Formats: sequence, C-alpha cells, structure tokens
Amino acid sequence: MSETRVVIEGGYNASGVVTSPLPVSGTMSGTVTVAPSAPATVTSLNAATAISTGAVYDLGYLSRDFTFVGTSSATLTAGVVRLFGSIDNTNFVQIGTDVALATDFTTATSKAYTGAVDARYFRADITTTVTGGNITFKILAA
Repeated sequence: MSETRVVIEGGYNASGVVTSPLPVSGTMSGTVTVAPSAPATVTSLNAATAISTGAVYDLGYLSRDFTFVGTSSATLTAGVVRLFGSIDNTNFVQIGTDVALATDFTTATSKAYTGAVDARYFRADITTTVTGGNITFKILAA
C-alpha cells in the first residue's frame, strides 16, 4: 500500500495529527478536509458618538493585513476615529492617519480602511465627539 503525505502549513507530526490554525478535519490515513470559514468580525465601536476606546479584536495571531469598516447612521458633521494595532494588547500604536468623519461620511454610508501593519490586536477609538449621527466600526479578520 502506498503512502501519501499531505503537509499543511502549521505542522504535521509523526502520529498523523495536523496542527494548523485552519479549520481542518480528518486523519492522515483518510480524507483531509480544509473548510475555510467566512472572516470573523468584531464590532469595536457600535452606534457610538462619545469619546471612547473601542473593543479590542484579538486576531489570535500576528498579521500584516487589516480591514476596518466604518458605517455611519447619517451625514456626520464632526468626529474623529483613530485606528490602532498592538502586538501585546497593552501598547497600541495608531495605524494610518485620523479618520475625519465629516469628510469621509458625508452621507449615511460604509467605508473600508485597509492596510498592512504587524499586529495581533486591533481597535478603533473615537478621539473627537461624533455629531450629526453615530458611527459603527467593525474589524475583519485578516
């Protein structure tokens, strides 16, 4: 009987156990199924208007890619959101420039902000009070 070895990034050990952050099921002696799931999201700011620190999204691993999606309830006339990343969930650094809500959300709309930074933890903070409506910022898994 011939042997076929399947190597999945993340690791393979001699007993046939696949260790991977991917959703993998099966054994090395049978069928291995890799079923990618939809990107996970977390709401960092939810219908927010006040100066506040958003909820942190723990990606679970260090990544270079991020996507924040902001959605406004109406035409925003003031407010600033800052996007942050961290490798240790303690020391956060700003990613990119301030998001000027009166400029970016002139109608009730959604807008994506993407980029590359080494981080595991992500959050969005309101640093200037939002007026004219409210803002929701979600973070998508990279």
